[in-house]
Formats: sequence, structure tokens, C-alpha cells
Amino acid sequence: MALYAHQNHQFTLSPDSIALTLVGILATFIVISNYIQVKEIENGFERKIEATKDELKEEFEKIVGREMEEYNHNVSACLFMLNGYLRFKDNKIEDSLRESFNALIEMNQSKNKYQLDTAIDNIESILSNNRFMNYISKKTKLNIGVF
Repeated sequence: MALYAHQNHQFTLSPDSIALTLVGILATFIVISNYIQVKEIENGFERKIEATKDELKEEFEKIVGREMEEYNHNVSACLFMLNGYLRFKDNKIEDSLRESFNALIEMNQSKNKYQLDTAIDNIESILSNNRFMNYISKKTKLNIGVF
């Protein structure tokens, strides 16, 4: 063994034990240094993940907001258009014009014209279906007529 005990309780270190102790201390510092580097990399990676997550959340909220705004314009345009048609059928020309202009304003604010055109085509096909409109008139007791 490298450590020798004498009778007066003094210890003597051999060169092998000193070298082994220094290698152990050096290895401990290397392990601690590597652990700290790994933790720093891990923390940096977690920060990047959080930043990316926040950016994606913001982008998603913007997209949803734009789509909801677009949806609201399209629905409003269709409702104004239907109200204008119903007012016209009731011979309320001034109200019909106001609703029709409101529909045009909403249509103008819409950016996705394809969705809007599809919705308007669907409304027009419903309104031009004489059997369906007569059925609705009888059931609701409203004089909505046909195109």
C-alpha cells in the first residue's frame, strides 16, 4: 500500500499515491466541468424549445385570428344579403337597399373571395329552389317567395 503508518502515527505518502490522488482530483474536476457543460447545453436547448413554442403559438393565434375575421366577414355578408332579399320580398325597398349595401361592404372586406363566392352560390341556389322556398313559406307562415 502507498500509505505507510509508523508507530508514532505519522503517515508518509509515496509518489504513486500522490500521482493517484492528483489523477482522482483531476478526474473529479473533469466530471464536474462536463456536468456543468451538459447542464448549460440542456438549459440552452430548453430555452430554444420554449422560444420556438412561443413563436409557434403566436403565429397560430395570428392565423386563427385572421381566419375568424374572414369567417365573420363572410357570414355577415351572407346574412346581410339574405336580410336584403327578405326585405325586398316584403316591399321594404329602403331596408333592402341598406342590407344589400351592408352585404357589399362585408364582401369588400373579405380576402378569401372563393369562400364568399361559394357561400353566395349556395344561398342563391336555396333561394331559387321554388319547392323549397314554398315549403319554408308554408312552415314558417312567412311570405318569402322565390327569385
